[in-house]
Amino acid sequence: MSAWTHYEYKKLLGDRAQTMTHELKTVELQETDAVTVDWRVNGAVNPVKNQAQCGSCWAFAATAAVESANYIKNKELLSLSEQQVTSCDVACEGCGGGLASLAFQYLETAAQELEAEYPYTSGTGTTGSCKWVAGKGKVTVADSLAVTPLNVAQLKAGVAQ
Repeated sequence: MSAWTHYEYKKLLGDRAQTMTHELKTVELQETDAVTVDWRVNGAVNPVKNQAQCGSCWAFAATAAVESANYIKNKELLSLSEQQVTSCDVACEGCGGGLASLAFQYLETAAQELEAEYPYTSGTGTTGSCKWVAGKGKVTVADSLAVTPLNVAQLKAGVAQ
């Protein structure tokens, strides 16, 4: 990255937390005594994916969370479509950035398709048009909550769940 222009570097930064806002519902979780929880060992995490030259980290983060939550609930690890979220979530800006919390809100209304059926194509920095088809999605988000900000015990309890 040291040889990149400022524009090339900024293009990768998809977290628009500074310019986008979304009111988060917070929850107070029961604290845990667990020393560690490694969801990779438990089979709830897919291999690392590559967003390439697109500021879609927000869509990748949201998708990974949905994939893991679906595994924890249904014991089925699916690889879901980041492209659907990147292209179809109009509250966010595709390769120009977004918020995972807004992606969760979008996924409450549109079931997320499998990556095999809606593959990632935004690696060149072009978001592309939405190609989501009702009825093809596999997973819908029922609700999303945040733990109390800046609270280590709550973050630990959230990870344990």
